[in-house]
Amino acid sequence: NITFLCGTEHTPFHGGVFRCKLVIDNDFPSKPPKGYFLTKIFHPNVAQPSGDICVNTLKRDWNPASWSLAHIFSIIKCLLIVPFPESALNEEAGRLFMESYDEFFSQAKLYTVLEYESLFL
Repeated sequence: NITFLCGTEHTPFHGGVFRCKLVIDNDFPSKPPKGYFLTKIFHPNVAQPSGDICVNTLKRDWNPASWSLAHIFSIIKCLLIVPFPESALNEEAGRLFMESYDEFFSQAKLYTVLEYESLFL
């Protein structure tokens, strides 16, 4: 399952369009899918270069009875609004987010602009 997520206003991801993929194996729904950003993004909870997403919904908080794929994509979109640098997969992004939000914002915005512009080249 692949979807497109748009960056939210007042975040460094605003104006960006991000391709996101869920990989579902045979154990679903008893086991959560794995989430990936296919679009390069500078974000504490997204590993580079794999795009692997760290979100508790897809890890320790997984409850197969109460999560739909649409809900999972909504949770991932929420990461674009409120990152969790405490569980960073991208240590540089997590450090900047905690120590200098302005620098984090600038770096994340640069990635967003460059990736969006590359769609039209």
